Amino acid sequence: MQLVNLKAWRAASIGAAALIVGGAVAPVFGQNFGVGVLGDLVTPEYDRGEVRDLKIGMHFSEILPDFYFEHACGSNGGPPFQPIGGFADYMECTAEAGTGLHEVYVRYDDANEFVVRLYRELEGEALWLETFTGTKVAGHPVILSVLFDEPGLIQGIRVVTDPRASLDQRRYAYLMRIPIMARYGRSGWDCRDLEATEGETEIGGMFVKQQCAKVFPGEKHVNVHTNLFRKRGQDGLDDLGNFKAGDFESSSRFEIFGVNVPL
Repeated sequence: MQLVNLKAWRAASIGAAALIVGGAVAPVFGQNFGVGVLGDLVTPEYDRGEVRDLKIGMHFSEILPDFYFEHACGSNGGPPFQPIGGFADYMECTAEAGTGLHEVYVRYDDANEFVVRLYRELEGEALWLETFTGTKVAGHPVILSVLFDEPGLIQGIRVVTDPRASLDQRRYAYLMRIPIMARYGRSGWDCRDLEATEGETEIGGMFVKQQCAKVFPGEKHVNVHTNLFRKRGQDGLDDLGNFKAGDFESSSRFEIFGVNVPL
């Protein structure tokens, strides 16, 4: 099954880019690009998963290939390690300590991102479409990875807000927990606020360092970790005493694991 008519998707994006270069942005995005195009591209068989089509217990061969690219071995939610050919090559990635799963980093195959980047380069400003491009979960830029057991079944999905995001996006990264927790039901969460370690301080009168977990018996467990504070050595000032933008930690970490994964 294929979710997206990739040729049509790319044609729409490239056509939009061509009109942007020619200076005719409004007719493209105001009339025939966006929701109308998406309606023609998405098949009715699409079955929503935890993140896009990804589900716990799904075999790697069932993942929709046109949705993802730049496969690589993951690093516990950090930057990618060595590239691999696709999800089928998950065994090339060393099993991580603790869970024993093989982590595969991946990005969304988003043709719209080309349009957004081109417009930013040409016009020096963001396009409204940027809100919907890139690898995002609940509107936040993220590092996404899928964790497989040895038979090739998804036993984990890891989503970490991307520290490389723009300052405005990173500022609100700690808020990703709100839509995520709402997605899995507001009740039944076991949350605990962690104490600040040496050097960690408030920012703007706020200090958030929270871990939440929710178990779905016989199915999965969901973990959400949230941070908003200044780390040791961060005081919001540069060496000359001037304001230093972005000198803080704001992040969310969202993980789903099968019930048999040791944590």
